[in-house]
Amino acid sequence: MAEDTLESNGITDRGQLALPRGAAGAILRALALGPKSVSELVEATGLTQPNVSNHLGRLRERTLVTFQKEGRQVIYRIASAGLAHFVLSHGEGPTSPPQDLQELRREFLEALLTLREEEAARVVDAALASGVQWKDLYLQVFTPTLERVGELWERGELGVATEHLVTGIVLRLLHRLSLQLPSEPYPNAPTVLVGCVEGELHTLGGRMVADFLLAQGWRVWYLNGLLPLEHLMEAVNRHLPDVVALCVTTEAGGAALERTVERLQRWRGEQPLPLIAAGGRYFEAGEAPPGVDIWGTDVEKVTAALDQQVRRVRSLSQRSVS
Repeated sequence: MAEDTLESNGITDRGQLALPRGAAGAILRALALGPKSVSELVEATGLTQPNVSNHLGRLRERTLVTFQKEGRQVIYRIASAGLAHFVLSHGEGPTSPPQDLQELRREFLEALLTLREEEAARVVDAALASGVQWKDLYLQVFTPTLERVGELWERGELGVATEHLVTGIVLRLLHRLSLQLPSEPYPNAPTVLVGCVEGELHTLGGRMVADFLLAQGWRVWYLNGLLPLEHLMEAVNRHLPDVVALCVTTEAGGAALERTVERLQRWRGEQPLPLIAAGGRYFEAGEAPPGVDIWGTDVEKVTAALDQQVRRVRSLSQRSVS
């Protein structure tokens, strides 16, 4: 049946994993939740034993699952933790309704404020297993929760040390989720340097931008924070990216952004690339910073605009050469 067929190599033309659908997809989702025997897979998926065995053989050929004899049984496992996260966050079912996301945010915030990292991870894993997409976790759970943490800190209800510990937990969770993203960019993919302006300490926004562009098949160099301007320019000169994306969260960072943009504009001269992108809480006032090509506070919208703009500039450049 067409719905049970596997993609020829599991990779789309954008460099992203194309998950098997139908019976094969159901088996992968069951294994993403833990190792199982054939009989356990039959029970979990509702498929017949011959159907399960047939698809397991094809999944093994594509190295998506492994197996090991344990006594008289053969136990099947998904090939890697990264693949398990990918499968759970790209299920065929619908995402959870808004009220479920509200409950997720409540549970996640409670786990963070009590510094129970294992509970925060459990909330995330349960959300993925229920069909919530990783982008929804980033945009509708992580982001508003961190904004709430920031509000508590600003009101003096949360200490600096606790705020840093919370940030560390979320960064580690982001790293776990990033394992599901493509390990290689698609052919001739756009390139981006993602980092913070000089002196910026808040790196979570940049990390999210990097992950969204990875998911779009880009080649990403993530610089983290506390990078002096001279070293940023050294990286730009060495890698020649299509985009330089900078995170700015405070008014003090605004001055650093102006210096950075001025240097980048001098460096690129009359060339259209690299585009200069910036985002973060500094831009909540809604004013476009001079010299920045694309800016905003919504990670998804900014990265989508970057992808569209880079393609347009590249297309114009190719036409002028031909």
